[in-house]
Amino acid sequence: MWKAIERLKQVKQSQELKHVLYHKLYDILKQHQDEVNEIRAEKIARAANPLALVAQQQQVNHHQTHPTHFNQNSSIRMHQSTTRKREKAVVNSP
Repeated sequence: MWKAIERLKQVKQSQELKHVLYHKLYDILKQHQDEVNEIRAEKIARAANPLALVAQQQQVNHHQTHPTHFNQNSSIRMHQSTTRKREKAVVNSP
């Protein structure tokens, strides 16, 4: 019986601790709410101007694909040159 009572006390203390932690977390988040609002406002402002949104997206894509863009072009050129050689061989064959 006493073990059950001790267990209930431990559970109650644990629940109180969780309750206190939630309140502390809420207070911390509330302190930074102004920063969150500013960040949200910036995102909304960027999305509200479609031209700025497209320009920003193109910059991101340009930086990501620029190094591979050269490799793709060179591989396409090599493929075209190989295809031309095959075409010449077919045309010149009896």
